[in-house]
Amino acid sequence: MPLAGIAAAGNQNGENCPNPAGKYPPGQCKKLALSTSKVSAGGAVKVDGSGFAPNSPVQVYLGTFDQSLATVVTDASGAFSTSVVVPKDSATGGKDLVLKGADNTGAPYEMAGHVNVVTPSDLNKQLSGSDSSAIGLGAVVGGLVLISIVGAIGVTRRRKVQSS
Repeated sequence: MPLAGIAAAGNQNGENCPNPAGKYPPGQCKKLALSTSKVSAGGAVKVDGSGFAPNSPVQVYLGTFDQSLATVVTDASGAFSTSVVVPKDSATGGKDLVLKGADNTGAPYEMAGHVNVVTPSDLNKQLSGSDSSAIGLGAVVGGLVLISIVGAIGVTRRRKVQSS
């Protein structure tokens, strides 16, 4: 499943991580990626993060620090991958998934990615497409057919005029 990249920072190991104004230590790439930008209440989001202290806890929150979704432990490089479930009683609308831990120096570090909590019916519309997309495709195909017919008529008339 492709991940929707959210945040990135520097790394000297050739990874594509911009490091604006040299903000991060060399060799440390801070990234956050979410599997989706839309999720229904009760649905899961895959969260991949890096740039935290090695073998350290990272807390995952939804919206505010009082709604903890999970605590994960980073690997030896300070990265982790986990899935979190959005609580079934979550209100619809935009929310931040906030990661709170420590960086390589032990200083507190937070990063956040944005998800939109939607109703299950809205999520199904997104996944299956809506009726308007089928209508739009039909309009495009119909337009191309019409242009082809008009073009053929124009070529036929031009040939008749030239042969007269």
